[in-house]
Amino acid sequence: MAVVDRVVLRIYSALVLLGLLWAVLFVSGTSEVVYAASTTAAVEATWTYVAVVAILSFRYLFLRLVPRSIHSFVKDTEVGEIRISHETVRELAHRAARQVKGVERLSARVDEAPEGLMVSLRVRVLPHVDVTAMSDQLQRAVIGSIRDATSLAVLAVHVQVAGLAPETSQR
Repeated sequence: MAVVDRVVLRIYSALVLLGLLWAVLFVSGTSEVVYAASTTAAVEATWTYVAVVAILSFRYLFLRLVPRSIHSFVKDTEVGEIRISHETVRELAHRAARQVKGVERLSARVDEAPEGLMVSLRVRVLPHVDVTAMSDQLQRAVIGSIRDATSLAVLAVHVQVAGLAPETSQR
């Protein structure tokens, strides 16, 4: 479950608990609760509360009924199909790129095209590195790693050099 869903579920639980507490006080006949419930503002607040709880109830009622689709590359073989998730291919690209000398930090993205897959790398390089040669090494390393591990066709590896790492002062 995503972090946002966990936070919203906690808010939902608190709202339900407050609603139950209010219902118990109302049913028990506590005069302040009965008096407060009769004002127009209280009626509007109650309807707002009911609407929020109803929406969140439907959200969590149907949360797991719709399966999450995992984006994957499908490779057909003579005995069936093999599904390799985008995340797996992205991690392969990331690991291969980290092995190239001169890469300080990077992020990778994998997209699917009809002819093959496209990998986009955004890198931050160390100072005094030949950026063109390093980018060529990145492309070759990523293509080789993905091809060797998955046999998937890599159409292109796009490298964006996003910046240089700061130089460290040597005294």
